[in-house]
Amino acid sequence: MHNAQSTASYLFSFGLLLVMLSGCGTAPPSKPSFTLGYGQDDMFFIPSALQATAEQFFTPSPKTAARTATAPPAADGLVVDIDEDTLSPDSDTPYHRKKSRQIRLGAQVEQPLGGALSLHAGASLFYGKSRYVLPEGAGILKDPTTIRFASHGVELETGVAWRKRHSHFVSSLFGMGFGGTVAQTRTQINSALLNVENRSSTSAGFIYTDVGLGLHNASPKPNRALKLRTRLKYYPDAGLSLQSGIAAEF
Repeated sequence: MHNAQSTASYLFSFGLLLVMLSGCGTAPPSKPSFTLGYGQDDMFFIPSALQATAEQFFTPSPKTAARTATAPPAADGLVVDIDEDTLSPDSDTPYHRKKSRQIRLGAQVEQPLGGALSLHAGASLFYGKSRYVLPEGAGILKDPTTIRFASHGVELETGVAWRKRHSHFVSSLFGMGFGGTVAQTRTQINSALLNVENRSSTSAGFIYTDVGLGLHNASPKPNRALKLRTRLKYYPDAGLSLQSGIAAEF
């Protein structure tokens, strides 16, 4: 998890790339394009949101306390085995993801480098919802438990993009780069014995790889397209996050 100083560094990096875009290359930067997208939620905020909720409401079990070195909250709470690792790939708590949705509004600009290659800078606003079900509960609480997340925030990114128009109707995209995300999250945990809600915020940096397909209507304007995209992000503190979705670019 990163602090406000790290978030400021993301903003600085984004501004620096915009300066680079305006000053390098033989061609002027392309006009900004905009996207409205729908796809899978980004999972980077889950560990910190769960940990913040656990520290606010729960007393960790001896097993959890030994693993995380987390002190109990000031007030006595339920002994619950829910923490930052509960929904991780290596978790020993059975769970199923029942919902993962995100709406995103973005803006981007590119500096051609020659051929199909260009420098890329983008910013986006997002709102996402996710729901997880723990059919066997958590730890000593065996009642089925539902964990819901609602998050909104801002994402900045910079990188290199390779775009190729294969015909009047189809184009492809490959990209890679780095960025930063700032989000606020509402976490709700409900079961027969639990009914808690907590709000938390987090920021994190990531590196990404993009693969996309564009569907065009034979318009000479390359920004007008319906795009399918899969993005793999790596967050140093939260691991991998895979997102697929569809977006209208204009």
